[in-house]
Amino acid sequence: MDSSLIVEDYSDKRKSDEARWREDLTEHFRKLGFHREVPTPELLKEAQDVYRSLDWERPIDDDGNVLPSPPMTSKEDVLDEEAFAVLDEHAIKTPFAYINQHIRYLVSYLLQPTDTDVDKARVLTRWLARCLEDDYVRHLPRTEWTTDDSTASYLWKLRRRTMDYDELFHVLCEYADIKFELVRGCVRNTINYEVGADFKNQRKTWTAALLDGEWRLIDVRWICEAAYGVTKNNWRLIEDEKGKVSTKRAMQENRGTYKTHCRFREFYFLADPEIFVFDHFPDDDKWQLLARTVTYDEAKDLPAIRSDFFQEKLTLKSHPKSNVSSNDGQVTFEIGFDTNKRMTFAYKLYRSKGCREQVVPTRSALDRFVFLERDLDEGVMRAVIRFPFVGQFLFELHGSEKSDTHHALLVTYFLTCHDIKEDCKPLPPNIREEWGPGEDTKDMGMVPLTHRKGQIEADDGDAEIKFSLDRELEFKHDLVKGEVDVPVTEGHILHTIENGEMSINVRLPEAGEYALNVMAKEKNKKTRFAPACSYLVSCQDEPLESDPFPDTDGKQLGPTATFAQLGFSEDDPWPSFVTNLVTGEYKMTIKRTRNILGSRIAGTGRG
Repeated sequence: MDSSLIVEDYSDKRKSDEARWREDLTEHFRKLGFHREVPTPELLKEAQDVYRSLDWERPIDDDGNVLPSPPMTSKEDVLDEEAFAVLDEHAIKTPFAYINQHIRYLVSYLLQPTDTDVDKARVLTRWLARCLEDDYVRHLPRTEWTTDDSTASYLWKLRRRTMDYDELFHVLCEYADIKFELVRGCVRNTINYEVGADFKNQRKTWTAALLDGEWRLIDVRWICEAAYGVTKNNWRLIEDEKGKVSTKRAMQENRGTYKTHCRFREFYFLADPEIFVFDHFPDDDKWQLLARTVTYDEAKDLPAIRSDFFQEKLTLKSHPKSNVSSNDGQVTFEIGFDTNKRMTFAYKLYRSKGCREQVVPTRSALDRFVFLERDLDEGVMRAVIRFPFVGQFLFELHGSEKSDTHHALLVTYFLTCHDIKEDCKPLPPNIREEWGPGEDTKDMGMVPLTHRKGQIEADDGDAEIKFSLDRELEFKHDLVKGEVDVPVTEGHILHTIENGEMSINVRLPEAGEYALNVMAKEKNKKTRFAPACSYLVSCQDEPLESDPFPDTDGKQLGPTATFAQLGFSEDDPWPSFVTNLVTGEYKMTIKRTRNILGSRIAGTGRG
């Protein structure tokens, strides 16, 4: 009998314990019901919060380090903007002299102001994001044959693409005594990614780093380099927020060109796992660092949500999957947003080049089929798409908080229309990008009092819209009927300004859809009227009253500035627009301080 000692393999036991720990965690969250629903960002975050409240004992390795597991704190918990600003400044101002020295001296310098592992990772990453900028590259030796392990030798490898950003980050981490792992997997939202399609061939690596006892996810390449543009060889842009797209612009849009820019992107530094998984899907599920893990099939069906979506703290209120089908010729998307933030939105609608529509539409027919509405009551941006023909479409929602001219891509959906409405008509023309009160309304000093979203149902053909005003304004407005795009403003709109409120009364001449466009400018200023608000006003049945209003020549009703200048005043201010007089009589009293020749003109309407 062999009397040699039998030594237990503790590494295998540890792996077994780790696997059992993950199975128990998955089963626990399955029992809680988290696997019965689509893994939206909100669901995954809720699961992370529940996990942190459980005080679940985490597995450790032989050295006492925590094994891959969901972090007990979020990025927001460890994000110290003031401290990071100091670290960033330190990294950016790294002396060029370190380029020709051994890279350990560079790391030693970079770590001088750091106190924690998070600080270390931050300053190293921030230096990497600027190391290939022109002023830095200018100091590189003219030849790539430099001293081994010098900073310059690594920068040459980075420039020649023989080394990736994450690989160089790992070199820096070794000298900074940071434990890390190279994570392999596939990614979505790349240049060649097709929404809802298989993305297993979109291979990439990124980093998981153990920082201050918690595993964090970092994509150094995407932090340092951003590629803008998406290949759309199979799609044709047909409409955006400005209306139909010319053939020339559609061709430019669909060339599939893209640009790469070097700049620091905060988003991919310590990104929360419940967000990171919408871009990055690891081969090994443990590197998801999620309490409620996501399967590949689930990941493939997730909406193509971009980093700006999360940075603007938007939420999915509808359609948690990327592929959306319609059997009635219409789809409605809702995105939640913070109404206190200054957000502007835009969109793009593409059609598949391979789809065969039932009726070949003209260029003018492929216009105004997306209703982009801001709903302030519910805090959502709503996009209603009317499909002009059967086929496949791509819908992109863009938005920005900082700019009215550049809108970042937020989310993309793949749409399939199986049937259309019998009478699918384009929307009436809107002079703005959105329907309903928006940032331009707010900038004009107008606050909606009655209608806080873009659509108005005028059941009997009449509607009254009210705004409060924080300054004196002048207004113009027009009412345009859909289908034929005929202005019907004259005799069908009246507006009054009284006691700091502006009211618009609309009387539709017949059933249908109308665009009510409101323009404004500050009173007595030599500026142009600017779009301030627009509504889609609709009436299904014939209006109860279609006779036009009395002719006011487009002027507002009620007292004007001249009224007070001439010394007139009112005993009891009366409304300028009076309706539903039971007896047909109305009495008013006007005071005057001096003898003024007055006149009385009464009108009952046209003719």
